[in-house]
Amino acid sequence: FQLIHGSPLDEDEYLLTAADVRNVFDYLDEGVTFFGHTHLQCGYARANGTFQALRKHDPAQRECWHKLERDGIYLINAGSVGQPRDGDPRAAYAIYDPERMELLQRRVRYNFEATRRKIEDAGLPDVLGARLGVGR
Repeated sequence: FQLIHGSPLDEDEYLLTAADVRNVFDYLDEGVTFFGHTHLQCGYARANGTFQALRKHDPAQRECWHKLERDGIYLINAGSVGQPRDGDPRAAYAIYDPERMELLQRRVRYNFEATRRKIEDAGLPDVLGARLGVGR
């Protein structure tokens, strides 16, 4: 697998939509690539001759499992442990098992109020702490 920040074309490029992602698959170096920058937990695949978004994580659930195809190409955003941008204040992360070709996307609660206080105590902009509780 490989790790990139934004897109394989530009580390500061935001991959926000399926259309954004569809255009970068040919530039990936590995079958599974993890990206970030947007703080949005998601995933996309080019497998079995089709492009598809991975099943969205149900906010009522803690985790979402995905079985990946060995010959597929995947672009996965694990989300954000802090500063989420999707309206869900829980921490988001992913666990990838390359031998089993499985991906687990998980959301867990954390004490964002304590984190907010630390942000304020550090003198950082108030918006960084205030938005933790609403996931924006």
